[in-house]
Amino acid sequence: MLENVILDLIASEEGTGIRQSDIWKQIGIDSRTCSRIITRLEDKGLIIREWETVGNTRTYRVWFVSKKEDDKVEVERLIPSEKAVPEERPILSGAKDYTFLLANDTLAPCMNCNDKCTPETCIKLTEWINLLL
Repeated sequence: MLENVILDLIASEEGTGIRQSDIWKQIGIDSRTCSRIITRLEDKGLIIREWETVGNTRTYRVWFVSKKEDDKVEVERLIPSEKAVPEERPILSGAKDYTFLLANDTLAPCMNCNDKCTPETCIKLTEWINLLL
């Protein structure tokens, strides 16, 4: 299944992630098909993605999300965004802890949001915060 091929490719790029545009080029499918599959994988919580600009082109960088036996989520990323890791959270022995971005296995909506809103007026963020309560 094409979804599994794409997921395996993303998982093989642990740490650095892979650009979505590189995925469809490497596999030999069109960008639209790739985008739909990536969206399904993201909806299932198997990957996360963030906007990235390459030259004058915007694409996503995609990372594999692995669940451990205790259902804690581990995101393999070597290039965290500046806002992703609060300074008061110590990082032990080089491991990155991104579980604070999850509420009931739902990733914080701001991670890949392009809406022009403020935290005070964002419905998606309010719904996500309610999951924390």
